[in-house]
Amino acid sequence: MQTILILLCLITILHTGMLVFLLIRQHKHIHISKQMYDLLLSSTKEAKVKQREELIEEQRTHLLLLCYRIRETVAKQTTSLHPLQIERTPLRHGLTEQELAKCFNSEQAQAVTILFKNYREYVETYWTGKDQSIKTIFKGNPADRTSELGTLHAASTQLLHQIDQLLITIQRTGK
Repeated sequence: MQTILILLCLITILHTGMLVFLLIRQHKHIHISKQMYDLLLSSTKEAKVKQREELIEEQRTHLLLLCYRIRETVAKQTTSLHPLQIERTPLRHGLTEQELAKCFNSEQAQAVTILFKNYREYVETYWTGKDQSIKTIFKGNPADRTSELGTLHAASTQLLHQIDQLLITIQRTGK
């Protein structure tokens, strides 16, 4: 009887030892699984941040290209008429104020807003006809600043200078 009790105790100790061994291994696996999960979570967050930064950079680049397109359009109007260019150049940048604030600092965002506002006013004042279409014919001599054509060329030159100053502000580094 005593032998059976000793055997049962040994089996119980052996069983307990195996159970402890298995619990220790399980704990190690849980720890490794947690580390892998944390690493995966961190990688996912980094990927989302990178994707967000890439989108902001893409929006910023797109907006700068639009600003340069406006500049090129206005520059062409200082020497001759290019109504098709005016018609094809957008009057709005298409970003919300929040998106603009993500792409630029406040001074740069304000410069972008002013550039588009000034261009829109220029198109509405000098290029838009009574039927809201883009005018193609201007009366007068380009050298005569009092004529319709001379006024357009002068306004184009003045706006070009403003755009150049705004572009300097927009291109300053630092968001």
